[in-house]
Amino acid sequence: MPAGRLFVVGDAKQSIYRFRRANVATYLAAQQTLGERVSLTTNFRTVPSVLDWVNAVFGRVIVEEHERQPEYEPLTHHRRGLSASTPGTTSNGAPGVVVIGAVAHEDKPTATVLREREADDVAGVVAKALADGWQVQDRSASGDGWRPLRPRDVAILVPARTSLPQLEDALRRAGVPYRAEASSLVYEAAEVRDLLACARAVADTSDELSLVTALHSPLFGCGDDDLWRWKHAGGRFTVFSTLEGTTAPGVADGPVAQALGWLRGLYFDSRWATPSELLGRIVDERRMLEVAAPDARSRDVWRRLRFVVDQRGRGARCRTAGCARTSRGRRTRAPRPGGWPSPCCRRPTSRPSAS
Repeated sequence: MPAGRLFVVGDAKQSIYRFRRANVATYLAAQQTLGERVSLTTNFRTVPSVLDWVNAVFGRVIVEEHERQPEYEPLTHHRRGLSASTPGTTSNGAPGVVVIGAVAHEDKPTATVLREREADDVAGVVAKALADGWQVQDRSASGDGWRPLRPRDVAILVPARTSLPQLEDALRRAGVPYRAEASSLVYEAAEVRDLLACARAVADTSDELSLVTALHSPLFGCGDDDLWRWKHAGGRFTVFSTLEGTTAPGVADGPVAQALGWLRGLYFDSRWATPSELLGRIVDERRMLEVAAPDARSRDVWRRLRFVVDQRGRGARCRTAGCARTSRGRRTRAPRPGGWPSPCCRRPTSRPSAS
């Protein structure tokens, strides 16, 4: 074989995964057999201040061991950084890398307390970076291509949703605007849980847990005392329960009775509505968008609610203004003036009597 026609690509740092049948000794043996070695050490992504820190740390941690560990090769940068007198920093003194949690906790805190402290540390660093104007590279920026940090430049990665509540609270206390970007996180939000609990109570009238959850939520605002009076007067937690003949004051026309009456009407109308229409009606008629308006995170609340409604509407919307076939093969006519489709090709459903 002519010289230069055979080459092998390998990475010693990724040759440690024995469960993938990788073996660093094989990598080292191939390196010695082929003879000539060409190292790819140029990093095209990271700025010099970060690479200075990486080289300083891993240059001490990774030590050469015969047939077990090759020597560490320092990385070189391709991107241009801000000039700085101190390695690992930028021209305005901002560190390239900030280490959080390096100091041991002497009081043996619980897991929840640890999450709270970690969240406070993260939020504190982000707030300081924003306040001090740490520099980021931006090709669209004027001058030398660097500008002060903005909130949209920061991304916080979490391995699981467990620590998300503490992190959100810490960012809120630090005055740092944020937005959770993951569809799975949407369904952990309180307003989405309330919306889905209300929908479940209508979809399954035997689901008392979802019904009580919905009644206790901001959608209906029923307190523990309201729920107790309703139950004490003989009421049941089902949308078909009424207490018209009761003499107990504030029960027959109280918050629970009004909420169950609204849910009962929604149940009857839901026979002719798609899931998206059902959720949209809950959001609109229970004023979920208006209730969230005073909150500092109102835009995120609106976005999450609209996301859930739109997700349930895929494949169920009418494609034309007239009678159109949905993905399930059913047909609906154009919406009535109230915004809800009238029955077309669906068989009527019998309504249970109220008790």
